[in-house]
Amino acid sequence: MLSFRSSLSRPAFIGLLFLAAIATTISTSGCSFRPLYGESDKSVIPDLARIKIFPIENRPGQILRNFLIERLTPKGQPRQPVFSLYVTTSEGIQSLGIRKDETVTRANMIVTASYQLIRTINGEVLFSGQASSTSGYDILTSDYATLSAEKDAIKNNMRLIADDIKTRLSFVISGLRSQAGTARPTR
Repeated sequence: MLSFRSSLSRPAFIGLLFLAAIATTISTSGCSFRPLYGESDKSVIPDLARIKIFPIENRPGQILRNFLIERLTPKGQPRQPVFSLYVTTSEGIQSLGIRKDETVTRANMIVTASYQLIRTINGEVLFSGQASSTSGYDILTSDYATLSAEKDAIKNNMRLIADDIKTRLSFVISGLRSQAGTARPTR
């Protein structure tokens, strides 16, 4: 096997690695590469604020809607929304820690949200997606403590799902803006 490194001195090899890193940085800076979980494109914030978030059934859905409002429309629902967001949620509990006497000591709260982004003016479905999250919690001898832990798990899941939905919608809206040039949708 031919080893490229063995034919170079250590300083030359380090220099070559440094040049490769610089070349990679320069080549990706000119393209539309954006890290998936990094800072979102700040230019889509005004467009995200034009999404009407419809009510979501059940208490976990209300929690998710509140997190979405915080992230997408923190100044309140838009008067003339360009987009509409419809979300449904489902929750499930998976028992994990089971003792010999068949009592459960640990559980996972699994939450899934299905959502659609719709163009308000014509009802066109622009994007459909699903986001899910799982949080574990202990089942204790105190019913109150267990209920509190379960509520915390739901809240944690909804926070993570709201972040995921915001990230995905940012990419969708950014893509829509790219398709239409740099023009933003009309108000």
